[in-house]
Amino acid sequence: MLSREIHLPVIMTSGLLTPVFKGGIANKTVEILNYKFEPSGKNQIIISWNDTENDQVPMVGIDLLLDILSFEHFLKSFPDFGFIQQTLQKSVDTKNKIIDSKSYATLANLPEIDVKEIELISSRCLNQPTSGLSIAQLLRLRHRAIQDSNLESRLITLWSAIECEYDNNSNEKNLRYTSEEINEIKNSIDKKYRNDVINCISNLKKVTRKENIISNLSKLEVFKNRENIPDLVNEIKRYRNKFAHGTPIEPEEINIVRSHVTLLFNIINEIVLNKLNQVNIA
Repeated sequence: MLSREIHLPVIMTSGLLTPVFKGGIANKTVEILNYKFEPSGKNQIIISWNDTENDQVPMVGIDLLLDILSFEHFLKSFPDFGFIQQTLQKSVDTKNKIIDSKSYATLANLPEIDVKEIELISSRCLNQPTSGLSIAQLLRLRHRAIQDSNLESRLITLWSAIECEYDNNSNEKNLRYTSEEINEIKNSIDKKYRNDVINCISNLKKVTRKENIISNLSKLEVFKNRENIPDLVNEIKRYRNKFAHGTPIEPEEINIVRSHVTLLFNIINEIVLNKLNQVNIA
């Protein structure tokens, strides 16, 4: 049976302004599940694992593991951290290092990671939730936003994740009126106007996506004692639509959009933590 070792070079990143990372996974070899992470130069890591023909695919793929590892750094108070994969290298006895042309101006010390915590999260995050996105899906979108090199892309990705998480999907609990209430309204209207009125009510019978998002956001700790949620949602949606249609960010908007992006990351992080709590993690 042919066995080969796969070496995947990755660059550690914070997306926008990447410093030189020191400490933690940047300075020592770590083994997580069947993967080995080995430092390989400035902000570079080589991830290795054995790939044997006819073997089952590992329960946790490398993409998901990197998503979880990014979130683990958030749990250790280092929120803006992720990985960018380079071309997948397959060989038997060689390791190809990568060359990064970025300039690095500052230093950042990475925390020590908890391998057991990462493995525990990886064992539970594929569970399908009763509503919304899975933990794995949220971690993927979160990590993708960290990998993005501009604020516009980050805002679009994170807001899309929130919209998907709180999508109505014709859920019975999102009906504006129950079937009993519809009948009660119907019976209280003169027969002459009944059909026209009921048709209008039917068009209003569901809570809109925007209303559902605002309702769910208001329950998060991030928005505790905050009263301007509808206005904030409107502004983020306006920026999302603007950027999605290719309109660039204006210089005077940078700080506003950066603030929105920070808030969106906080929202996603809290949603993930809540879902981890539901499966007895975190």
